[in-house]
Amino acid sequence: MRPALCVPWCVVALVCSGLRASGQGSPAVPPPLAPGIQVGQRAPELALLPFDTIDEEDRVRLADRRARHVVLCFGSYTCPCIRKEAPAIRHLYARFHDSVAMYFVYIREGHPIDGPNGRERGENARFGAREPQTFLERAALASLCAKRLELEMPVLVDEMSNLAQTAYSAWPSRLFVVGPDGRVCYRAPPGPEAFHPSEVEAALVARGIRPVEPKPSEAPGSGSR
Repeated sequence: MRPALCVPWCVVALVCSGLRASGQGSPAVPPPLAPGIQVGQRAPELALLPFDTIDEEDRVRLADRRARHVVLCFGSYTCPCIRKEAPAIRHLYARFHDSVAMYFVYIREGHPIDGPNGRERGENARFGAREPQTFLERAALASLCAKRLELEMPVLVDEMSNLAQTAYSAWPSRLFVVGPDGRVCYRAPPGPEAFHPSEVEAALVARGIRPVEPKPSEAPGSGSR
């Protein structure tokens, strides 16, 4: 049995203290976007841990999934488009997870309360969180994200050096499909305006992958938290 990553509630309270109050401290400056990989280029390697373990044997490597298409969904709990598109993410997973490897890659926060764009108002203020300073803190937010958005898609956590995010130019959110040959066959433009899981569905169907129709409760619009 793998050792579970037990996230203490004090850590969850620390990184999610913005659920009740505005944050103070050093601003979390968003990283600059790199040019990024193009369709047809070999996808950068990934070797990431799920949010609920620290066992190196459970590290997920892209190279081990070469026999299948792989969908990579990059985002964070404080990115509004992730919360908005949660029903579509669940729908995508329900239709294709039997034939496609699919992962939500948890990266740097989109709108931490201690960042320059963190003082959100209205509905978004309920989802405030500080930028994690340790892997344990980031894993705690990844766990919270998966629970509140009811994600069945496996959630992997980027390293604190943001290797995956940087390699895929994925901040604050982005979608990719990697083919069995290890090359990118679909990439969404960076940014929340281009985050459309339905376009990933179209890309998979175009490559001959047949979806399974989900149950009514798994259809888009069935209610995210």
